[in-house]
Formats: sequence, C-alpha cells, structure tokens
Amino acid sequence: TLTINPIPLVPLSGGDQTVCASSPITPLTATATVQPGESIVWYDAAIGGTIVPDPSLGSLGTITYYAEAVNSTTSCVSTSRVAVTLTLNPKPIAPISGGNQTVCAASPIQTLTATATAESGESVVWYDALTEGNVVSDPSLSALGSITYYAESVKNATLCVSDSRTAVTLTINPIPLVPLSGGDQTVCTASPIQPLTATATVQPGESVVWYDAATGGTIVPDPSLGSLGTITYYAEAVNSTTSCVSTSRVAVTLTLNPRPVVPVSGGDQTECTDGTLTQTLTATATGDSVTWYTAAVGGSIVTNPTQVGVGTITYYAESSNGICPSLTRTSVTLTIVGVVPNPVATDQTVCSNGIASQTITATALGNTITWYTDLVGGVVVTNPTQVGVGTATYYAESSIGSCLSVSRTRVILTITATPAIPTAIVTRQPTCANTTGEITIASQSGVEYSVGNGFQDSPIFTLPSGSYTVIVRFKNNIACEISGAARIINPVPPTIQFETIGDCSNKVYTLTANPLSGSYDPNNVSYQWEDKDGNPVGTNSNILNVTDVIASTPGAQVVFPVAYTLTVTSASTGCATTATSTVESIYCDIQKGISPDGNGSNDTFDLRLMDVKNLEIFNRYGIKVYNQSNYTDQWNGQSNKGDELPSATYYYVIEFNNGQTKTGWIYLIREK
Repeated sequence: TLTINPIPLVPLSGGDQTVCASSPITPLTATATVQPGESIVWYDAAIGGTIVPDPSLGSLGTITYYAEAVNSTTSCVSTSRVAVTLTLNPKPIAPISGGNQTVCAASPIQTLTATATAESGESVVWYDALTEGNVVSDPSLSALGSITYYAESVKNATLCVSDSRTAVTLTINPIPLVPLSGGDQTVCTASPIQPLTATATVQPGESVVWYDAATGGTIVPDPSLGSLGTITYYAEAVNSTTSCVSTSRVAVTLTLNPRPVVPVSGGDQTECTDGTLTQTLTATATGDSVTWYTAAVGGSIVTNPTQVGVGTITYYAESSNGICPSLTRTSVTLTIVGVVPNPVATDQTVCSNGIASQTITATALGNTITWYTDLVGGVVVTNPTQVGVGTATYYAESSIGSCLSVSRTRVILTITATPAIPTAIVTRQPTCANTTGEITIASQSGVEYSVGNGFQDSPIFTLPSGSYTVIVRFKNNIACEISGAARIINPVPPTIQFETIGDCSNKVYTLTANPLSGSYDPNNVSYQWEDKDGNPVGTNSNILNVTDVIASTPGAQVVFPVAYTLTVTSASTGCATTATSTVESIYCDIQKGISPDGNGSNDTFDLRLMDVKNLEIFNRYGIKVYNQSNYTDQWNGQSNKGDELPSATYYYVIEFNNGQTKTGWIYLIREK
C-alpha cells in the first residue's frame, strides 16, 4: 500500500507580545493555533534547534520561539515554523520631586510651578490625581490656596510608565492685613510716672510683632515708654500658622509730657469781722499760668477767688505750662470770722480705780480750744487734768485765728473715792439637811454689801447654789460700786441611789448593795440592815448574809418571802436613802449527795432555807421510798419505814410553798 499524507499548514501565530514589566514580573507565554487533529511543538530556532516545552519569558528582555504543526495521526509536520516574539521592557522609576513649594503671596501674586526630574531617556508627565486622573500640561499655581500635582515617568523608547507618581504640592498663603493701631497716646505724667504701652490688633490666628523701625530694625519685646519724651513703635502682623507677615507696619507713637510745679499758696487768710458786709479777702498763689477752681478735682473755674463778708470758702489753684496742668491743686482758705461760739463741754466724774496716777482730762468742742485756770484772765493750761482722788476746775476758750469766743466754758473734773476691793469667803456649803449656803463679806466702814441682787447692811448672805460676785459701795456715794472675786455656792449634794442584788455562793445567799450613777463613795458611807420588824440584822457592810440571818433567827420557821431594809448614810453630806429588798426563796446549790456517817458534813439532805412544802424521794425504778411534808432536813437515807436505803442514785420532787416544783437527783453514799 502506498500512502501520501498531506502536510499540515504552518501554525497561525497568536501574535508577538511586548509589555512593560510589572512588579513582581508577570511571565509572558507564546501562543499559536493549528487545525483540528494537530498539535504544536515549540522550538528555539526556525530550522532544527531544540524543542521548548515552555515557550515563555519571565525576566526583562526579548526572546523568539518557533511553532511547528504536527498531525496527531500521521505525525507529518508543517513545512515551516511560525515565529512568536516575547518582550518584557523595564518600567522607569517615579520622578524625583523638585520639592513642595510654600510661599507667602506677593503683590501682584506670583506663579509657582511644580518640578520633578526623570532618568535619561525618560520624560515627565503631570496628572491631577495619584492614579488615573487627567494630564496637566501646566502644573502651576498663581492664586491663593494649595494644589497638588502628580509626576509620572515615561520611557521615551518603550513608553513604559513608572509604577507610581510623585506628589508635588504648591501653596500660596495670604499675607496678613496691616495691624489696626490702638492709637497714639499722649498724656501728662503722673507721680510716680505711669508707663504707656503701644497697642495694636490683628485678625484671629495672627500675632503682633513690634519693631523700632518702619522696615528692618530690631524686634521690641516691650513697646512702652516710662520716662518723659516721645517714641514710636511699629507693629507687624504675623500669621501664627504660616508665619506670613503683613506687607507693611503700622506706627504707634507714645508721648509723656512733663507737668508744671504745683502753685505756691499765698497763704490761708483769717480775719475778724469789721462789722461791714463788704469786707473782702482775696486768695493768692504763684506759679505758671495759675487758674482757680472750686474743687481739688474737677469743679468750676473761678475768675475772682474772694470771700465777701462773714464766712469761709476754699479755692484751689492749678498751674499750667500750656500743655499740661499741675499734678495737684493748691488750696487756699479765706475766712472772715463773725462771733466765735463759746466752747461746748461737760463735767466729768469718775470713781477711783485705786491707783494714785488715775487721770481724767478735760475736753471741749469749738474751733481752736485754749484752757485757762480762771474764767477771766488766769494762766494758760496745756494739760487740763485731774490726777488721783480730788476735784479740779478749768475754763475753755474758743478761737478762730485771732478771734476769740465771747466767754469761757467751765469744766469740773472729779475722781471720787471708793471702798476697798471686797473680799469674801463661803462660810457654809449646802447639805442634804440644809439646802442653802452662806457667803460672808469682810466688813468695811460706811458701806453696804451685795452679791448681785440688791444691797444690804449685813455682810452675810444666805444663798442657793450658784456663782456670786461680791460688791460694796459707800452709802453716801452709791455711784461707785467696787466688785471683788466671784464665790461659788455648790449644788445640793446628790441623793444617794443604790441597787440591791441577791445571789448564791457556796450555799450562802447574800444581798449586796452597790451605788448607782456614782451617787456616793462606798468608802465614805455607813450601812444599816434591818428585818421587817426593824431589828438590826447586819454589820456596817454593803453585804447581808441572808443564810446566816435566817439560820440565827430564833423561834418559828422563816416563811418566804422575807423582806430586809437597808439605809445608806453619807458621812460627808448627811444624805441618807432607805430601800427594801424582798427574798422570794433561796435556791442555793442543792446537794448532789449525802453521806450519813455522823461526821457532821452532808449527813442529811438540807433544804432548810427553801420553804419546802413537801419532799418525795424515788429509787431508780420510779418507786417512792420516802416523803415528808413541811420538809427541812429530815432525810438521811431512810425509807418511810425507817429502813436504811442502800447506796444508789435517787430522784427527788420538791414542792415549794409558793406553788413551784423542782426535780433532780441525789446520790446516797454509805460506808462499807
């Protein structure tokens, strides 16, 4: 068989591939297509060469692969191969920024242009966004504000662009307005000189910087003036955020002018009336350009500073140097005196304080006062006083300048003698028996006595408790009272209070009295115990042994309840309190056993102090072996028949005369 198979067609190329490399690099792979039933074999040469199982490119550069068609059935191959070229071109790096630009606006406003540089063989393209956006042919700014442009590198040969763009920001900040002057200041100096300080205001977010010149110059941290003269400072506005400064400075001038000397007064003038209504005084003063006023400050100008007729007036002279007035005004008083009033004064009478140097001084009201020893004529007295007990008389004369009062006013000064400072003692303090105390004041001649509630001739006072100040005064001069030291009458002693407590101890029942609220000292009282008939039953002690008292009571058996009375008496105050205690019954420790051996100890079941109505004894089987009415101490271990019961534990039931009962056990012990 002869077979001639057809030759496959040359593969159809998928196309050459040229791309700019990404980061990381994305490999390129050659592609081609063949007829159905055929496959592609790749080679590294157009003829011959080596089969390439992976026709790809994964690094920068260029490579060509060759595709051959192979019939899958006949293995016939195409007469030629198709070439496919793969190219990975490098991307440029992002441009290098020429730097952000921030300036303060000029006038006219300047233009800023963004700059950036790329590598050789590359060019810069500007955009208005970091990615995508629009191409900007003129990346500039010529108005107030801020804008950002983005520079991208482009390789001129491959047109590959940089992976990123470089931002460049342009900013033109506004210039602050020139500060608004607080105003020039021109003042006349005070004393001490007051400093002046230049002021100016700026917009919010700005501050003022002061200089000593309109341009250039030196910064002045304290634009003030503290001495006579004139100085000018210049205020510049500075934006606190951008540091932009105003295009010019505002001038502020400070001036401190000197004041003239205060006028020198020609002197106050005082004259006595000549009896006419036209008598005139005129105020005078010397100084620079003197002007008269009606007040020390403010007031009205007076062209003719005079006083006409009786009266007084004050004017105030101010000098001027043509710019500033004097710092103060000089007062000048003009007085034409009419009739000078007599002095007004009163006599003085005081009580002696017991000191020889005690002094009172005469006083009087009425212009200028001069004191004399006589109503007419006499000697001038510079210190009109009375020293110590006695009386002195002086005369006061009033004057206005050389004008005198018509007459003099008499003043009498008197220091009156007083009794001696009283002394007193408390001669008796209150007790429970006598609730008042007694104060006795030391006697003096010609006096009467008081303790604050009226005077009496007797120096002895009977008083309730309290604090009293002793006072004496002469009977013929009751105005001067003399006080002595206070004396204390104590409160009535407190009532004795106590409580009585009954208790058992070692088969002995006692009553014990104890003080309540500290009403007495247990060591400074006496005790008296009595029975219901008033018979003494105890020694001088706060404890009564009831057991002993009952045991020693002669006659019939004691019937409960039993009452005892205690009287407690204080030896220091005489106070006494009596109280009764009632003993309902005595349950002192009931015996736990008896041993009837005749030795005198626990021979019987002793219930003598318990007011027993009936006693019953049972053995451990509950059988009653003994009983006794009105029991005291009869059971010594015998049965009702009189037989001796054996040693064992027995149980009792006690019935008391008050209706109560008590049960328990008792052990009977017999010697073997």
